[in-house]
Amino acid sequence: MRTTIKLFAIMAATGLTLGAAACGDDEDDDGAGGTGGSAGTGGSAGTGGSAGTGGDSSSPACDLSAGSKAVEILPTRPGTRTLTSDKVWQIKGQTYIGNGEVLTIDPCTRIEGLPEDTTLGASVLVIQRGGQIRAEGEADRPILFTSWNRNPGDRQPGDWGGVILLGRAPSNAGTNVSIEGLAPGEENQFGGNAPDDNSGVMKYVRIEYPGVVIGQGNEVNGLTMGGVGSGTEIHHIMVSNTLDDCFEWFGGRVAAHHLVANSCGDDMFDADQGYQAEWHTLFGRQVNVDSDDPNGYEIDNNNGNPDLEPVTTVTASKVTLCGAGEGAVTVSVNGMVLRRGMKGTLSDHVVTGFNSAVSLRDPFGTAAAPRVTLTGSAFFGNFASNIGTAHSSNSFDPVPWFEFAGRNNTVPAPAPFTVDQCKEAAGPAAAVTGSASGAFKDEANWAQGLWINWETE
Repeated sequence: MRTTIKLFAIMAATGLTLGAAACGDDEDDDGAGGTGGSAGTGGSAGTGGSAGTGGDSSSPACDLSAGSKAVEILPTRPGTRTLTSDKVWQIKGQTYIGNGEVLTIDPCTRIEGLPEDTTLGASVLVIQRGGQIRAEGEADRPILFTSWNRNPGDRQPGDWGGVILLGRAPSNAGTNVSIEGLAPGEENQFGGNAPDDNSGVMKYVRIEYPGVVIGQGNEVNGLTMGGVGSGTEIHHIMVSNTLDDCFEWFGGRVAAHHLVANSCGDDMFDADQGYQAEWHTLFGRQVNVDSDDPNGYEIDNNNGNPDLEPVTTVTASKVTLCGAGEGAVTVSVNGMVLRRGMKGTLSDHVVTGFNSAVSLRDPFGTAAAPRVTLTGSAFFGNFASNIGTAHSSNSFDPVPWFEFAGRNNTVPAPAPFTVDQCKEAAGPAAAVTGSASGAFKDEANWAQGLWINWETE
């Protein structure tokens, strides 16, 4: 969640006709993907080459461009329906899939968020409690949520809202909680007592140029999950060029794996309000950042009561968090902000390119018995304090926590790769993807295929 945000100017494109926005020559390369191979969980063991933006957006196998496809604007209450790949589907205003309804999206389908409407509000797809999304893409036949802007250089964070999933899984904020970024009200609520609630499937999906600011500390993220249950399937999702966080969880029990956070306007991965689940195989990098608090992780339990049940508890493994590097951001940023009573077990993390790797705040236990343990991880290239320093909220020193005997955390020398190699325009370099560490510990380069596009403009 952001605390201060420089608003991006929405292009004066409300004068753009729908026909012009959706038809005719499309010069974007939204179909660009990795340099080869499909991104399965098995992955290729090869280390050569970077995860680039290669791939042909006009490939007959999957054309993600708008081209000359027919355009259809979804009604704000579309009901149960299927979005097919032969059209460009547009979201105008807050669009709801209600209780008992299912939105199915075929592989290789393009969905565009239109500019904010004065009557209908920001263009946000909301899956309400009891509704489901079935967005089951494939590595080279993904599902694309993108901007109505077409040309590189015109598209920008905040062009449209984003995707919000609401479920009935527990949250320590209550059983009827209004989601951040939308107006308070029953239609925008999440929470309940069904930890295994099922909001559907999202896999091999890319969400780009989203984010809407409602007010300070109240924004729509790229992918927002409120009270989403463990029956939901979330994996192989890339969120790029957001105005706010790339991924955020409010309570819930949904696990996630193989996520990419690319050039987030604020945090890469944010969780709070009693979220309890497992993450693995996550990659995040900061490229263009416009926030006063853009962290890799920002994980909280509850601001008013750090022991409020259910306590946010994250088990995360195989994660690489790459900051923007020294001089790229004018504020202090951290690879991981762990605070407000959260608990967790973190392993096989690589954190580089931030002011500090960690900021451990509020009640945190002792180095021997902390609320969060870290094992098998590497911190390097964090330029103000490589590991971190005690925060003003407590006297907990992160150095003995990191160095505690038997946890096998290291500061490698020489470093296995540089921040610049994380931030290459074509995607993380071979030194990153072939490092056999963090997000790439077991899969040399799973972030390939048309579901990947590393553009940051």
